[in-house]
Amino acid sequence: MCLAILLAAPVLLPTLSDLALVPFETPTRDDPVRFSYPIEAFVTAGMSVYVGLSMVMLAIVAMTRVRGSGPWASVALLGLALAPGPVLKTVNGVTSVPLPYELLRDLVPVFHNNRFCERFLVCWWLGASVLAGQALAWLGSRTLRPRAWAVALGAMILIDLRPERLVMYRPAVPAIYERLAGAPPGWPVYEWPANYLSNRKFMFYQMVHGRPICQGVVSRRPLLSYLMEEHDAASTLESMILVLHHDLVPDEGHRRKLSVLMRRYDTRRLAVEGSCEALLLTRRRTGPSR
Repeated sequence: MCLAILLAAPVLLPTLSDLALVPFETPTRDDPVRFSYPIEAFVTAGMSVYVGLSMVMLAIVAMTRVRGSGPWASVALLGLALAPGPVLKTVNGVTSVPLPYELLRDLVPVFHNNRFCERFLVCWWLGASVLAGQALAWLGSRTLRPRAWAVALGAMILIDLRPERLVMYRPAVPAIYERLAGAPPGWPVYEWPANYLSNRKFMFYQMVHGRPICQGVVSRRPLLSYLMEEHDAASTLESMILVLHHDLVPDEGHRRKLSVLMRRYDTRRLAVEGSCEALLLTRRRTGPSR
């Protein structure tokens, strides 16, 4: 553990100093549940969180037959216990069955700042890799042809953990983004309504319109850094392209932000395509006080 902290110090120390200077957006309590994988994914070959049935079998051999496997077994089992998240989640939905992560989250404050629990699989793979090596050594010592055993078990692991073929495709981009070329050059694009998931699509759309964008996807940010707060949109830009997505359902916060924009900017319609509408916004000029 001390060695790990020492190796991570060049990245960890600047991060800690940054935390002392700016407020950060932290995950909500529901994030580890919303972003966790169903339990079936951990035993389904081809999934990114697949633990590898071959590795599980070798780990069991090492834990039951090899002396000194205890520390590595603890690391591996810790990863398996924490990776599914705070409650049991299946392909049919979220259950009310608590898991070990839920207990640790209440006892250890740092666990409140975690969003993706599957990252604990690093502990599983670290421990399981050593356990697999110990199991192979133990099996090799009990056979007349250890090299043949090693080749056979190695082939089994490679077949079990083979990656799925990556399928490439291009998501559909609303036609309205191609019509943004008629707007003044350099004007940024502000999408409405926007949230954590829709922002991923909006970032991809930038490949088509090639303009600066006012939203993005980050895990932590200074609270006043970009246009997710209503006062930012009304105070930092002189002009922008507002793209309204009428097929997305806005919440009350989004409606409030749009109301602020409409009060403080003059609007001119640029284009309408399907459920999308593009408006040119310029800040309203107020005359000198008399």
